[in-house]
Parts: sequence; structure tokens; C-alpha cells
Amino acid sequence: MSSSDRLPKRLPAPIEVALFRIVQEVLVNMRKHAQARHVTISLSKEAERVVLSVQDDGIGFEKQITRSRENGDMVINGGWVIPNGHIGLIGTQERVNLLGGDLN
Repeated sequence: MSSSDRLPKRLPAPIEVALFRIVQEVLVNMRKHAQARHVTISLSKEAERVVLSVQDDGIGFEKQITRSRENGDMVINGGWVIPNGHIGLIGTQERVNLLGGDLN
């Protein structure tokens, strides 16, 4: 990693808080739903963007737009299906959107 790719010692407070809350929500969701045993969290800089990556070995969730919405399921950016009552990922999507980012 070159010195130009390093993150500053501190990010602006609104970004730090949003990233913290995103990681917090993702970890709660993993504990509640994913049955993950291991998680890897990384924060890096790519060009003018900050990239937060969270990966786990959990069971995952569906990426099928074809799933029925009759039971209240939602489809968010990227075609991810959020089962009715599982709003953590929706909150994460909203936080990312407020930062002008993308959730993949």
C-alpha cells in the first residue's frame, strides 16, 4: 500500500460514526441470523473512496428478485432479498446511501 492509499488518522466524524454503526449492525445481524463462526472486517482507501469490507463464513441470504413479495419481503440495491421483519440490512443500506456509497 503506498502512502497515498493510506487512510488519514481520523475520518470526518459523521463518516466515522456511520461506519461504526454499519459494522455494529452487521455484526448483530451475523450473530442473529448467519450462524457465522468467523468474521473479517477491513477498512481501506481506494482512490477517493473509503471501502469497508465485512466477510463471514455464515449461511448467507438470498439474492433472488423472483422471490415472492406477498409475505412482505423487500428487494434492495443489487437484487438482495430481505425477508419480512429483517430490517438490519435496510438500515445499513440507508446509512451507506447517506454517505453517497454503495452496498454490495
